[in-house]
Amino acid sequence: MRGIVFAVICVMLAGAVSGCGKGTVEPETSPPVPVEVTVVREETVGYRPEYSGTVVPERQVKLGFLVPGRVDQITVNQGDRVDPGELVAALEPDDYRRQVQLAEAQQQLAEKQLAKVLAGARSEDLEVLKGLWEEAGAAYAQAERDYLRVEQLYREGAVTRQQLEMAETQLKVAGERVTAAEARFKGAETGPTTEDVELARGQVEVAGLNAMVARSKLEDTRLFAPAPGVILQRLAEKGETVAAGQPVLLLGVMDPVKIRVGVTSTDLSSILAGMTVEVGLDAYPGETFTGRVVSVPVAAEPQARTFPVEVQVENSDGRLKSGMVARVRFQMGETSGVVLLPLSAVRRMAGTEAVFVLQPDTGQVAKRQVSLGQIYGERVEVHGLKAGETVVTAGASYLNDGDAVRVIGGEAR
Repeated sequence: MRGIVFAVICVMLAGAVSGCGKGTVEPETSPPVPVEVTVVREETVGYRPEYSGTVVPERQVKLGFLVPGRVDQITVNQGDRVDPGELVAALEPDDYRRQVQLAEAQQQLAEKQLAKVLAGARSEDLEVLKGLWEEAGAAYAQAERDYLRVEQLYREGAVTRQQLEMAETQLKVAGERVTAAEARFKGAETGPTTEDVELARGQVEVAGLNAMVARSKLEDTRLFAPAPGVILQRLAEKGETVAAGQPVLLLGVMDPVKIRVGVTSTDLSSILAGMTVEVGLDAYPGETFTGRVVSVPVAAEPQARTFPVEVQVENSDGRLKSGMVARVRFQMGETSGVVLLPLSAVRRMAGTEAVFVLQPDTGQVAKRQVSLGQIYGERVEVHGLKAGETVVTAGASYLNDGDAVRVIGGEAR
């Protein structure tokens, strides 16, 4: 019975073995994976922490008119580069032109009046003034006779007290007119006084200032870029009425540009104003720009808990645009005992970084979980290895823990 069962089992396993009772079958083995290796060494390297930031204008300037009015034109669009003194917007100028014309006309009148005062009265003017004085004297004489007549009638009870007071008032007014006419005649006869000349000159000066202000307001209906930069935003459009000082454009001064990076408290103590840094941008891979630290903060940002360090980069050619992602590298002295491996040696597996360490006695590799530090070009700082160990640098992406390998290049111990 036992023999029959064994025979059945042999038949069922016929596809997996060559026969029953004839020995053990050897498992198939994969050929060794060709790899390149290197020996782990500790090095002394410069500490160069890298932080990411964004390119922003060196400063932002809100541009507005010094006078109110209706927008006639805006000559630039968002993203346009502008030069100093370039016209960027204008108001409708008609009202301000009329104000200039009025002020200049008033200035001319004031100048003519001053010339007349300095020239003095003409002979025909003196005759007119003398005639006015004589007429005023005759009117006064008549008012005096009328007053004396009314006064007599009042004593006789023929007129009221009110009529007497009216006659007295008319006499007083006539006397004041005589005095004024006499003064005008004698003043014209003797020429202008110092006060008259100073008053006329003052009127000319005021009129000139009014004309200058009017011309200045007309000029202020045109808006010019104060510095080279890029238009970040249009804040008004043609036809809108704007107040004096109301922003109509937002200008970003882009030479130089500024990069703000959040630095940890550990690195902050080694960063000084004026320090030179290296700047890389995703927009220009492989290219390095030189920057300079211009601001080191004394307090951290409350939410990020990092310190906003500002770096300035020259941008005379305008290649650096607002919003570009930048990487700023700081040089902070040297660190010894650092293990550096090519980036190709590190493989990410199950959410962690790992390398494959060669076991010289078996020809196999063992997976070693590691942690990474600073990147130095094509190499990366690796923690979790010992000096003298041999690590796979090429071919790691084809390996699993325990695989046999065949060294075809690199540096083996």
